[in-house]
Amino acid sequence: MTMETGEPLRRTHAALLESIQATVKAFDEGARGNVAVLVPPFSSFAVMPRDLHSSKGLSISRTVLSGFPDGEPLDDVNGSIAILEGCHHLYRMSIGGFAVLRKFLRDIEEDDGRLFITVWNAKAWKYLDQAVGLGAHFPVQLRMPELCQNELRDIIMEKYDEGEIDFQYDDMPTKEPIVEWLPHEYSFMGKDRETSLPRIDGNALRRALLRRKVYLSAEEKVFSQIHYLSKGNLGAAQEIWIRSLDYPVIRPSYVLNACKRFMMDNGEAFVAANILRKGKVSMEEMREDIGDQVPLDLIVSNLRNKGIVNSDGSVLKIRAENLSFTLDSLAKHGMV
Repeated sequence: MTMETGEPLRRTHAALLESIQATVKAFDEGARGNVAVLVPPFSSFAVMPRDLHSSKGLSISRTVLSGFPDGEPLDDVNGSIAILEGCHHLYRMSIGGFAVLRKFLRDIEEDDGRLFITVWNAKAWKYLDQAVGLGAHFPVQLRMPELCQNELRDIIMEKYDEGEIDFQYDDMPTKEPIVEWLPHEYSFMGKDRETSLPRIDGNALRRALLRRKVYLSAEEKVFSQIHYLSKGNLGAAQEIWIRSLDYPVIRPSYVLNACKRFMMDNGEAFVAANILRKGKVSMEEMREDIGDQVPLDLIVSNLRNKGIVNSDGSVLKIRAENLSFTLDSLAKHGMV
């Protein structure tokens, strides 16, 4: 099994494998329940035949789809237990684009002599489940959980020595007076008199109360922000860390500056959502998928300029450090 480093992630992968192995055991005993493993963007989960054991000695095969298949997805799949990764590539956004996926679902239903263990991008799964009722075909659905703040911290800090990273707080604002004494005139026993009365500066009081909250350490604050901005996604958290670290110093403000807020229009959200669901997709495939539904070249250029998308050659991917803001913007358009 291929996995990223970090004990928390090893435990997560081990738990998923244990659940998959339970379905293999049930299949050996005559009960078939096809499996869907749902993996968040920027996360990885690979199941190798050696990770699973059949008490009956049933053969196990593994097939990885890295793009839309040229032929039938099951043409070259062997073994009584078939591992299929990258299943989110089995559809297109063009007219008739669900035909291959629907055929795949029919085939695995009818091939009841085999157990299918499939791995999907979690965002694509949600979309496809709404579109074609994907979940009904997979009695066993396993979701890779997002990581908590301490788990992200442990994985990121694993490669550093103790004390190597200098966590620093940003400079605090200069202390400002909350109460000011203002002259006040009044009459007493027929004489005009003057005294001073206090006036509370509401804005200064609010800022003081915020400063008086129990402080996190600089390290806790940094990882609190990373966890919030990554939504617990390891790939996003690692990218934010890399962009925040001015080795060996890191500050909370560096974390905030590593991410970029933006807004998307409907066309940009449509394209970004498709890239997110596929994980990565070539411009050629996007053109075949979208056709003339939107001005693709212009939109991709806008997505690059806004910091939403980057490219490796002609392959497009969502920028990991801006995943949180991408999801927020897509949610406003009803696309996640």
